Amino acid sequence: MDPTLTWLLLVAAVALIAFGAVRFDLLAARWREVFGHPPPPHDAPPAPRWTSAQGFKPHEAPVHKPAFHRSGRRH
Repeated sequence: MDPTLTWLLLVAAVALIAFGAVRFDLLAARWREVFGHPPPPHDAPPAPRWTSAQGFKPHEAPVHKPAFHRSGRRH
């Protein structure tokens, strides 16, 4: 297969996308270092827990159903 202009452009596009992804990753890491939230101190109190949050609570988990069909055959 001879390297036509289309293949060369395709390879160049893939290389540029990969290079751009690496550069963006480095830029994002630098941004997080400069503008990221500072780590909490070790003696900080734990974050408050919201008891009224939606979602499953341990006592509200669905009841486990046995792995049997109504005919008695197992799954």
